[in-house]
Amino acid sequence: MKDQDGSASSPTRRLRLLMIEDDVTDVELALHELKRAGLEVEVEVIQTPDELDECLDKASYDAVLSDYKLPGWTGLDAAVLLRKRKFYIPFILVSGILGDEAAVDCIKQGISDVVLKDHLSRLPLALDRALQEQEMRRARAWAENEVRQREKRFRALIENSSDGIALVGPDGRFLPSTPATGAALGWSPDDVQGCNLFEFVHPEDLSNAATVFADVLGDPSRAIPFQLRCRNHDGSWRWAEGVGRNLLADPSVQAVVIHYRDITERKEQESEIRRLNEGLERMVTERTAELETANKELERKIAEQKMAEEALANLQRNTELILNSAGDGILRVDLDGKCTFANAAAARILGYTQEEFVGRDLHSLGLDSFEAAAAAGPGSGCAVCGAPRHGVLRRENQMVRRKEGSLIPVDTSTTPIIERGEIAGAVLVLRDVSERQAMEKMKDDFVSVVSHELRTPLTAIRGSLGLLAGGDLAREPGPAGRMVEIAVSNADRLVRLVNDILDSARLESGSVVLAREPCMANELALQAAELMRPVAGSAGVQLEVDAQPVTFSANADSILQLLTNLLSNATKFSPPGSVVRLECRPDNGNILFRVIDHGLGIPADKLESIFGRFQPVDASESRRRGGTGLGLSICRSIARHHGGRIWAESDLGNGSTFVVSLPGEG
Repeated sequence: MKDQDGSASSPTRRLRLLMIEDDVTDVELALHELKRAGLEVEVEVIQTPDELDECLDKASYDAVLSDYKLPGWTGLDAAVLLRKRKFYIPFILVSGILGDEAAVDCIKQGISDVVLKDHLSRLPLALDRALQEQEMRRARAWAENEVRQREKRFRALIENSSDGIALVGPDGRFLPSTPATGAALGWSPDDVQGCNLFEFVHPEDLSNAATVFADVLGDPSRAIPFQLRCRNHDGSWRWAEGVGRNLLADPSVQAVVIHYRDITERKEQESEIRRLNEGLERMVTERTAELETANKELERKIAEQKMAEEALANLQRNTELILNSAGDGILRVDLDGKCTFANAAAARILGYTQEEFVGRDLHSLGLDSFEAAAAAGPGSGCAVCGAPRHGVLRRENQMVRRKEGSLIPVDTSTTPIIERGEIAGAVLVLRDVSERQAMEKMKDDFVSVVSHELRTPLTAIRGSLGLLAGGDLAREPGPAGRMVEIAVSNADRLVRLVNDILDSARLESGSVVLAREPCMANELALQAAELMRPVAGSAGVQLEVDAQPVTFSANADSILQLLTNLLSNATKFSPPGSVVRLECRPDNGNILFRVIDHGLGIPADKLESIFGRFQPVDASESRRRGGTGLGLSICRSIARHHGGRIWAESDLGNGSTFVVSLPGEG
């Protein structure tokens, strides 16, 4: 192939050339022209016939370049030697002076081309053309050999296959015949007995078959040849060739004798030969038109690429406008947690410029809650690193540090980015919830004040109801005793609710200082289980404890409250006969408590919100089981006061696991 400027196109592989030349300068000039044309060549230079024999014995070459006049011999001698050794590779003479008659003689001797040394710029083109001609000769030889082989196989099949012989009457129906009937097409004599031969002829060949059969009936003196398609026993159509002869008048036969053979393969061979010949004839035309087509295609692709780049640029601009107009902060991170994009809202929320985000690890930008979660190791729920591995992660009320050092609360949602079926990173959305938290604080303060005001009268009411329940009225049969029992139960629930609200408010406000002391994790786990065994027993639930003796610094009462809250929830929502398990293990310097139940489970979109106040999975079910809606919120506050964290894992319909991670001893 050649480029449009006439230079040789670069081959797809490195060419190995043998150069017969006694002048080093001519070698260097030839190599210079080849390399200038963009050809990658490996050259071995020799001068004598012995060296040529040695090279042909040890290596193979793509082409030979030879000077015409050599010490003691000529390039033509070298070409003859190659032919004797049956090396049919391109041979190009590179000569200083060579007459027309000598050049013609060289071409007759099989020389591929002659290039004069003062026109070495032709050498790359001559080499490229010689290699192409060599390739075309090989392709033609292969095709001719393939045709010969197929014809040979066809002849062998014909010589070793049985022909078909059929005897039919003047109406075209098969008569009792020899065992060879139908052998070429797979039909047995019984298959065709009594059938009309036209039933086996291809619809498009029926007219021809009728004409041939009429000629056979009309001229008993000669055999009438035919070619037509017949139905094979397997339902396919096969080409049949044969002759028909009218022997109805012959007393020993009294039939029309049809002798035929299957020529389907020969037809296919003929079609293949035609196809190969047509392909070879098209080669020259296609070669000529190839460069023009390639050039047009290149221009089209360049135009399409330019349009695609413009469309991509417009899409990118529109996407950036949309993202930068969003009120929430949006960041894209790769699998290593490095930021690849940050919109204007993200920069505004965290006090950085958009440029400061790109290319940096988000943990290094002072996002404290992310930093702490990442340090906790795999499974910690890091909003940056977790989503690409665990799917969508949502976190509420995370404290992140702005550039100037202040802390602000944010809600985060992290979604993995899927490209070609593979996870390529994640999109992190930040929402500033400062105003929402201020409103919640006002609400909490109001609830706390109201709860304080309710505690005293509720205590008095509960005491009075207790006296009534313990007196004669409780023993009174009828609705009066039942009403006192209901009043006492509701008063107890209200007292628990007020106490939980006050405990939650104190923990959330930070006004409570939890005094810590060395504690044994297994002892706290056993105490919590013992406290909850009566409740669990009444619910028909079995408690199991598997806790290792690990020491850590904590407020024992609050940890005990946390564990009993979790065990209480697990017991309430577990079916009778099931097991609730409390485990305790060391984990990379932390203490890990796990409460495992086999209840209904928690939907994925509720795994975070259940730790908020009055956020049960099912409010009606929670009220029926006597819950206040504050237990998990109090658990989270206790975990945070100890520098730890709590989260839930659940497979809906197969139970839930609540995990508490607390710092170890130190």
